[in-house]
Amino acid sequence: LALLFSWALAWLHFNGPGLQFLAQADSWTFIPRNMLLLWPQYSIEGSFQQLPAAHRGEINGSLWTLGYEWLMYLCILPMYWIRTAAWRKAIPVLIILLLLALLYTDNHLRLPQWGSIQLSKLTSLGTYFLAGASLHLLGIGNRISWYSILITTGLLVAAIWLHQYFILQY
Repeated sequence: LALLFSWALAWLHFNGPGLQFLAQADSWTFIPRNMLLLWPQYSIEGSFQQLPAAHRGEINGSLWTLGYEWLMYLCILPMYWIRTAAWRKAIPVLIILLLLALLYTDNHLRLPQWGSIQLSKLTSLGTYFLAGASLHLLGIGNRISWYSILITTGLLVAAIWLHQYFILQY
C-alpha cells in the first residue's frame, strides 16, 4: 500500500503531462523493484523535481530499510518453532552475540554486499531489532524498575564519556 501511495504521489508531482508519466519505463518498475527489497528504486524521472538538491526526485527515502526489516523478520521466524522456555531465552542472546561478533569483524574486515543489502548495516540494524525482540521474549519490558533505568543511564553516560558507546549502544 505504501508503494502504491508513493507511486500515486509521484504521478501527482510529475513535471509534465500525466500520460507521459505512464509512458516512462521507470514508472512501471518502481513498484516491482521495491517489492523485491534488494534493489530499491528511489525515484521516477520527472517526479518531485522541486525538492532540494540532496533529495531531488526521491519519492520515499525510507525504502532502503525494508530489505533489512524483512531479513530481520526471517531471522526471528525460527523462534516461533522453539517452544521450550530454556531455548526461547537462550536463542536471542546467542543471536545478539553472533551479530556483535559480525560487527566487530566488520570493523576490521570489509564484509560483502548482497544487492543493496550491506552486511555491516544488516548486523548493526539487526542488533537493535533483535535486542528489542529479545527483551520482549525475556519479558524484561514488563518489569523495568527505576533503579534499572538509573543504572542503564549511568552506563550509557559512562560509555559515551569513555568513548566506548559502540560497545554499549545495543
